[in-house]
Amino acid sequence: MRTISGPCLLGLFCLTFGISRTSAAPLTWDTNKDGSGTAGSGNWDTTAGNNVWYNGASDVLWSQGGTTTPTQGATFNGPDAAPGTYIVSVDAGQVAVTNLNINNSGYTFSGPSGIYLGANDFLNVAAGKTVTFNCNMLGSGTSPCWVLGSGATMNVGGNLGSGQQVKLAGPADCVFNLTGVNNPANLWVLAPVNLSGGS
Repeated sequence: MRTISGPCLLGLFCLTFGISRTSAAPLTWDTNKDGSGTAGSGNWDTTAGNNVWYNGASDVLWSQGGTTTPTQGATFNGPDAAPGTYIVSVDAGQVAVTNLNINNSGYTFSGPSGIYLGANDFLNVAAGKTVTFNCNMLGSGTSPCWVLGSGATMNVGGNLGSGQQVKLAGPADCVFNLTGVNNPANLWVLAPVNLSGGS
C-alpha cells in the first residue's frame, strides 16, 4: 500500500517528521585515512581494519548496534572535496545509519548488502548534487526521510525494502528516479518522483 500526499512546504515537513532528533556527530568518509575527508571509493562495512571513517580525531571502523540498530551518522564528503566518480561497495552485510549526508556529486553505492536508515532519521543530498544507490535501501517503519536540496538528483536502482514508511521530500527542481522493485509499507511523495523500469 502506498500513501501519496500532496505538496507541502519542506520546512514544515522537516519540523513535522523529526528534525529535532539528536544523534552523535556523523563520521566522515575518509578513504585516504588522513582526516581530510577527500572523496574516494571504498568499502562500507564493519570488517576489521577497514578504518575509513574520520571522527574528528582519528580514523575508525564503522560501528553499529546491529543491521537495524544504527548508532552512527555518515557524511560523504565535505564541501572542499572534488566531484568525480566514486564507488562505495556495501559488501559485507547490511549497514545501519542514523543520518546519511551526501555533500558531493559522483557517488554510487552498490553491492550485495543494503543500507538501513533508522527511525525519524534523514538521508540528505546537498543542493545541486547527484547520487546513485544501486544497493537495496531499507528503513524503519517510523518515518525515515529522504530530503533533496534544490537541483539535487537521487537515482535509486536498488530496491526499496518492505516495512519502511519512507518520506521523499524536496523542492520542485529536484528529482527522485526510482527504477528498482519498490515495496515500502507507505510512501509519502512530497517531491518530483519518476518511477520506471520497476514497480
